This record gives sequence, C-alpha cells and structure tokens, in this order.
Amino acid sequence: MSNSKKKTKKQKIYFSKTRVVIFLIVLVLTISCGLLFKEPIENLLNKKDLSNTDASVIDESGLSVHFIDVGQGDSIAIRFPDGKTMLVDAGTTASSNKLCNYLSTNFFKSNEVVFDYLLLTHSDADHCGGMPAICEKFVINTIYRPYMYCVKNDIDETGGNSSNKNICSTKIYYDTISAFNSEINSNGENAKIVWTDIDVVSTTEKIEGTNYSIDFYAPTLKYLTNSDTVGTIANDFSPIMVLNYNNRKIMLTGDASISSEQNAIARTKLPDVDLLKVGHHGSKTSSGENFLKQIKPEIAVISVGEGNSYKHPTTEALNRLTAVGANIYRTDVNGNIIANISSNEEGTIQIVVGAVSNGVQIRVEYLMAGIIILSLSLCFGIKIKV
Repeated sequence: MSNSKKKTKKQKIYFSKTRVVIFLIVLVLTISCGLLFKEPIENLLNKKDLSNTDASVIDESGLSVHFIDVGQGDSIAIRFPDGKTMLVDAGTTASSNKLCNYLSTNFFKSNEVVFDYLLLTHSDADHCGGMPAICEKFVINTIYRPYMYCVKNDIDETGGNSSNKNICSTKIYYDTISAFNSEINSNGENAKIVWTDIDVVSTTEKIEGTNYSIDFYAPTLKYLTNSDTVGTIANDFSPIMVLNYNNRKIMLTGDASISSEQNAIARTKLPDVDLLKVGHHGSKTSSGENFLKQIKPEIAVISVGEGNSYKHPTTEALNRLTAVGANIYRTDVNGNIIANISSNEEGTIQIVVGAVSNGVQIRVEYLMAGIIILSLSLCFGIKIKV
C-alpha cells in the first residue's frame, strides 16, 4: 500500500530591484499625499448636500442656528430674521477648510461673504483654531472677544502690566488676535472689536434687531480667579448667552464650567430655555444639576468629535441632561444640526440633523491602506486574502 502525498501549491513572490523601487515610490507618494491632502480628499469622498434631507421645513423668514460638525470643537453660525449673520467660534485649525466650505456652500446665500458679528468664546485651540482662516475668507464687521490678553512676539496687550489679567501666549491665539486686528469690515475700515464685558454687550454693544436679541449672563469676571471645579479656568471666560426670538430662547455656553454657571445663577435668575448648546462638549465639569434645573432645556445640542480622547460627552453630563427631560442631539452622531425657529405665531422650533454632512465616512487612512495593499499585490504578486 503506497502513501499518496497531497501536494500544496506554494505562492510565488516576485522580487526585483525595479519592483521594490516602484513599490517604495508608491508607498511614499501615498502616505505623503494622504497626510498633506487629508482634508480635501475626505471632503471630496464624503461630499453631500441639502438634497439628501428634507430642508423644506426651514423657515427662511425665521431664525436659523447651525451647529457645524467640526469634530472636537465648536462652531455655530446664526442667520437672524433680518438677514444679518453671526459666527460663534471656529473649531480647530485642522477643521478650518471644512468649516469654510460649509459656510460658503450651505450657510451663505448667493454671493454673501459678510459676518455682521463674530464672537470668540475663549482662547482654546478647538474654538479659535479656525479664526485666521475665517478672517481671511470672509468679511467681519464686529468682533466680540474674551478678556484674555495676548502676549507673544510683537503683541503685548497688557502694556507690560500683567497683574489681574489673564494672559494667553499660544501661537494660535496670537494668530487669531493678529487676524482680528488686521480685519477690514465691509466699509473698508478696521473691524470693530468689543471685549465681552457682560454690562457692555448687554447695553451699548447689544446684538439685537426686530424681534430678536442676545442677552449675556456670563462671564462675570474679567480676570482669573480660583476655580472650585476640575478643568481649565480659561473655560470660564466663555459667555453664557441667550438668543431670544419669537418667544423662544436658545442658550450658548462655549466651555463654561459649573463654576461659571453658579456665578451666573448667583447674579440673576436665568430664564427657561428651549435649546441648550451643552457646555464643554459634554464634559462632567459643565451642565451642573442646579444650572439645568433652572434653565430646563427641552433640547440639548452637544458639539463633539467622534471617538475623542476626552471621552466626551461624559456619562455624568448625559445623565444630568436626561434627568431634566432634554432631547439630546450630538454632532458626532447626527452630523451638522440646524435649529430653525419659525416666524409664525407659534415660533415652532424645528431640528434638522445631518442637513449637510461634512463628517468623514470614508477616511483617507482607509484609502491609503487600500492603495498600499493593491501595490503589494501588483508589484510582488502577493495574493491578499480579504
């Protein structure tokens, strides 16, 4: 009896200097282009427009607030019923192209390029990173900025006296303040710059028009003090402000912490609000229990990046929001979120989610991996099992 041996066919791999050189060239070009042009490639691959959703519910005569998906950061664009526009924060430097594209394509109409108002809540890079690009791309008439003094290179806003002043010396804040100082408004003059003192922005520099206004409740301090909460005190320079229109109220909070919320509550009674932009991306150090019980938001919007390293939004914040009955929307889940207040007597609030999804579904890393695997197969005859 003879034993028959089962022959297995070995895969042949073809190596040569030419094949190796070609593969290395493809590898370098793929990685270089992927890293250098990551954002435009992903924007192209994932481009969507309003035709993918029902935008007919938006009342163009009413007021619209766009919570733009800029990843782990904040950017909010507002169109008032009289046609005036406002931008609150501008996300990170990395998201600036995405932000500018959204504004040009989906927020501004026809040839509009002017923001009547721009507000920077505080100096963190995930709020001011895109400001230089915004100032370069669009025209800004009035700029509201925090009482955070820039001291870097040729700028010393303290005049050499830093006592009782909060100083920020980061490059991105320097770039932001430089852009603000160089901004030319629609009349060809220097843009007006207003420091966000709650007394000033609620009186002489109040943002208001026919049937709408913005009230500021914080920050209550102009310089750093001790904070009894965990987190960066610089966050407490974020304004807590309420946009009023047609008997509806939308509260924006930047990264204001529980400490700032408590200071605002101690100063005055806060109003009930219909919608809350949740503070600090859903951090446990914001959206305190007492604060939420006072403002009683029916809708909560969290601007947060998918899979962020901070683990935002936290379970603590989500539980507190759920406890007051808020219906929660998140940019990491819902993409771009538009809150529209109608101009009719009811002042209906309509939420449109994913109206223009500039979030990344196809990542450039996936494309790079695919090209590298295909190159391995073509150059060396390696069969890849999928």
